[in-house]
Amino acid sequence: MTLENIRKVLIVEDEKPIQKALEIKFLASGFEVKTADDGQAALDMLASYTPDIILLDIIMPVKDGIAVLHELKAKPEWAKIPVILLTNLNDPDKITEAVAMGVKDYAVKSDWKIEDVVDKVKQRLLEAQ
Repeated sequence: MTLENIRKVLIVEDEKPIQKALEIKFLASGFEVKTADDGQAALDMLASYTPDIILLDIIMPVKDGIAVLHELKAKPEWAKIPVILLTNLNDPDKITEAVAMGVKDYAVKSDWKIEDVVDKVKQRLLEAQ
């Protein structure tokens, strides 16, 4: 499988300007994009949509990213979907908890450019093949 075959990304982000900027950049890079405004909406979406990778915020209304991770890892059909955390939270305990659940990457929002996130997603998808 080549990267050209892997194009589905789910962006779970409650900050609309960030969500929209990511959506635009991923669409321009050839990805199919779905978005969710909170963790529960993302989980509901996963009932009928299987992304190749999930970009997941930690601090969100309704259900936070760590709770979503727990639910993802509890379901075999979701457990292998790679997750990259996007957060404003630089909390070592939350990051350690996420890494323990299999998250390989996280990006503190104030430290990254959207192009870097797209590159990180492409790299993660290639490694997952």
